[in-house]
Amino acid sequence: MPDYEMQLDDQNVIFAKRGGQDAKRQGQLDLGGSSLPATPSPTLIEKARRAAPGLDIYMLYNDWRGFALEQKEPPRSIDAAFLGFCKKRAREAAGS
Repeated sequence: MPDYEMQLDDQNVIFAKRGGQDAKRQGQLDLGGSSLPATPSPTLIEKARRAAPGLDIYMLYNDWRGFALEQKEPPRSIDAAFLGFCKKRAREAAGS
């Protein structure tokens, strides 16, 4: 639930919609002019599931975000770079 803040109040969970400019950037990683969303889009999730069947797409996305931050230049296409990462991990998983 990236658009909501959650708080515990005794035994109740309170959800509050995030707002303002800072909320839009929360969870995003800055890559020198562009940013990586906190979660992949639904379309990208489906493509990644086809590229890496049986693997946890959200874990792969989190790993890829860390990998992308270590690179000297940001990816030209976030979707293409992530899908390439998924395909590589799928090949590695199949080989082991």
